[in-house]
Amino acid sequence: MSSLKQRLIVGLVGLLTVVGLGAGGVSYWLARNEANALLDEQLRQIARHVGAVRPAAPRHESEEERENDFVVQVWNADGALLSRARPGFALPRHAATGFSQGLVGRQLWRAYTLNEPGRTVQVSQWIEVRREIADSAAMRAMLSVVVLICGVIAITALELGAPLGSPLIKLCALIGLPLLIATTGDATLRIWRSAWAWLPVDRTKGLFRFAWVGAALVGLLAL
Repeated sequence: MSSLKQRLIVGLVGLLTVVGLGAGGVSYWLARNEANALLDEQLRQIARHVGAVRPAAPRHESEEERENDFVVQVWNADGALLSRARPGFALPRHAATGFSQGLVGRQLWRAYTLNEPGRTVQVSQWIEVRREIADSAAMRAMLSVVVLICGVIAITALELGAPLGSPLIKLCALIGLPLLIATTGDATLRIWRSAWAWLPVDRTKGLFRFAWVGAALVGLLAL
């Protein structure tokens, strides 16, 4: 390989690395914000669902509430606690409809309060759980960017004449392939679970997700 091509490859690799780091950082930030927004929407939807059930009856935590650490509290118009899904949980009632944060012991919780005629519903989630979920989603997004950058660098080097067995191509494959398998496998597992959840609600959406899982498994086997 000529020295000119070598310098060109080194320059492009440096440029793509800088761009990739920037894109990875932006992807991490956007994915984290989106995850927090979705978690807020979950709080709102649970409050509306509970608020649509009358009268307020003693309730137990659902599987989703346990997994995501949601806690539901219901008060009547006089401020008396009618129901709470977790015994001993004592986050004070927020005065207005909307989001708020409060302490239960030393734990910080984010809550959505829905004030209705005759009662108040408040759904809360531990901030630490939200942070773990958001960080996990952001990390998956950033790893996907790393896989993309490795692929672009490898293809660019090959187009500029680098041999398939060159150290640069091997390094890209060593970094990119395991991350590609891991991120694709993680996405496949999540969509598999989503498909089973959607199947009794909307059969078409459930079957579409099963089809996506099948395509992802074929791709993984091809790797």
